[in-house]
Amino acid sequence: MSIAYLDPGNIAGDLDAGVKGRYSLIWTLFWSTVLGWYYQVLAARLGVATQRNLAQNCREQMTPKSKYTLWIMTELAIIGSDMQEVVGSATAIAILTGLPL
Repeated sequence: MSIAYLDPGNIAGDLDAGVKGRYSLIWTLFWSTVLGWYYQVLAARLGVATQRNLAQNCREQMTPKSKYTLWIMTELAIIGSDMQEVVGSATAIAILTGLPL
């Protein structure tokens, strides 16, 4: 999830928005990309060292309250990243077929 926003379409859209905003947020995009990559590397190293994925390690090491909080936050992040795809698909279908949005 940490690096999922890095697909070329999102970066192109972010840069296009940066042109309109005179690149005032370009450093935000840069550092979020660098930090996302860094967290991805850390998760990969943990997986190689322990032979378990990040979710398995969290389940083993965290308290029940922390586990459920992390689970809810992860679900909200997944919903947030998928919501734009659902809205985009609905808009495309409306444009192509003439059906109301």
